[in-house]
Amino acid sequence: MNSKLKTFFMVIGIISTIALIIIIIVIFGVYNIIKNMTGSYTTAPINTDGVNTEEVYDHPALSEDQEQTLDKLGIDVSTLPTSITPEQQACAVEKLGQDRVLEIVGGASPSAIELVKAGSCFK
Repeated sequence: MNSKLKTFFMVIGIISTIALIIIIIVIFGVYNIIKNMTGSYTTAPINTDGVNTEEVYDHPALSEDQEQTLDKLGIDVSTLPTSITPEQQACAVEKLGQDRVLEIVGGASPSAIELVKAGSCFK
């Protein structure tokens, strides 16, 4: 086999190995996100009677569905601001669009991608 052909197959092998590693990492990440969204983990301590002993925080600016969605994504709603500044709102509109921001303000739950996009607006 000539050296150019050997080099070609070596490069193809390296590229396919790297691609396979990236695919495995992405699949693992998606699996963890889905696992957390389905609530297959317990976050609240349970005493021996089986009664939930954790106090539930009711965020004044979020609907119950929004709180549950954020909790499933691993976000502690008690750490979120209770009011939004005009700068934060403008940032969210820039990241998500006016229509989607109005839907979320109206009670729609944000997706994981939307939280990533607009998360920096609320830090």
